[in-house]
Amino acid sequence: ADKLNVYTEFITKEDYSRLTEFDALFIRETTSVNHHTYRFSRKAHAEGLVVIDDPWSIMRCANKVYLAERLALAKIPAPRTIILQKDALKSSPESLGITFPCVLKQPDSAFSKGVVKAADEAEFREKLTSLFEKSDLIIAQEFMQSDFDWRVGILDRQPLYVCKYYMARGHWQICNWAGSATS
Repeated sequence: ADKLNVYTEFITKEDYSRLTEFDALFIRETTSVNHHTYRFSRKAHAEGLVVIDDPWSIMRCANKVYLAERLALAKIPAPRTIILQKDALKSSPESLGITFPCVLKQPDSAFSKGVVKAADEAEFREKLTSLFEKSDLIIAQEFMQSDFDWRVGILDRQPLYVCKYYMARGHWQICNWAGSATS
């Protein structure tokens, strides 16, 4: 921004009342519908500011059920994904198409929070029951070991960047929230 002679200012969640002082809002923090970034995005859009991430992108991209359905509709290859409702607890994992290990995700999970791995049926039922206390829908996906996870940034329906998020050392996710601070 400095090279282009564009004035920028870092703001925090305490600066909500100052949004109308700006021409645009560029959010570079984890976003979700239950987060202050979504409120900022909605207000900025309502005030006519240019907004990245806009409220619709936050709603869509933060919703793993929506993403799973869109990927399937577009026939984009992805790990086998099953959307589960609470009555799934009455069925065997095999009848649902679940194989182990599998990954279970809350629809609004992000940066490894709300994402767990189940190694067998007992762990599947235990973790699924816990996740259903927070959500009516849970995503179940086949586990695919990888050293990294992709993030794709899109602007005006065009890819802007692609980057790799490497897994935490000795862990299967990008963040090991249960690990030590050095993980």
